[in-house]
Amino acid sequence: MKSRSRNEVSSPALCAHGAAAQLEQLINYRPTGAVLSAFTYTRTPEGYPTKITYEDGRYREYGYDDAHQLTSETHKTAQGTAILTHEYTYDMAGNRHTKVYDGTDTVTYTTDETNELDSTTGTRGAKIDVTGTAADANLDHVAVTPSHDSGTEGTPVTASLRPPFYIARGVDLWDDTDIAIDATAYDKAGNTAEATQKTSIKLETSATETFTHDDAGCLAQDALHKYYYDDEHRLGIGGHHTYFTGCNVRSGARRMRRNSLLAELGDPG
Repeated sequence: MKSRSRNEVSSPALCAHGAAAQLEQLINYRPTGAVLSAFTYTRTPEGYPTKITYEDGRYREYGYDDAHQLTSETHKTAQGTAILTHEYTYDMAGNRHTKVYDGTDTVTYTTDETNELDSTTGTRGAKIDVTGTAADANLDHVAVTPSHDSGTEGTPVTASLRPPFYIARGVDLWDDTDIAIDATAYDKAGNTAEATQKTSIKLETSATETFTHDDAGCLAQDALHKYYYDDEHRLGIGGHHTYFTGCNVRSGARRMRRNSLLAELGDPG
């Protein structure tokens, strides 16, 4: 079954659903009729997505264990080259135990006796996505390259184009300070234009962090923020900001996760 809808800027979208009413394809169009973005889904018999293919041929593949817990996620180019890979393991209660980035860097999660996240340790991956704009009507491609003030250059990444925007996925940085990101635009005649997008970047890959929760199981503090709630366990007033959301509420030994807004909170005390 196919259906059409329009978003807030009057760009139509085409949705296709399978026999089980599961989304198989979503195409978003510009007002001109050109494709803005597209997503095609392949699923397990239970309905879990195993592959999502994008409008430019890129795709993500997902793996699951017998309990339908996500065990792997691989993002690949249209040619099948891996952009990034994440692997996951779980403890006997179903809590996430580790996340491995590209087979090397690992974050380990520790939970307490109520299955609340107590701490994380290890190292996160150093890959990021970089976006920008290029206005040349004859644009052919854009290459994004990280560099260090020592003169060392990283591996260039060819960006995907969605004029006037581009996005380079999986740009590999260093766990260091004074990193710069440079973009080089190539037109169809081979001419180039270069620009430094960002300098003095500091990437922190350490995952060492502790978490505390209140008696209701709501997150009270992490490495950067303190969180305050009203009597209904809704994230409330912190400093000069007001937030409208809920916390994680325990249901027996497990917890139900409500939609939450992660935002910086000041200390009202």
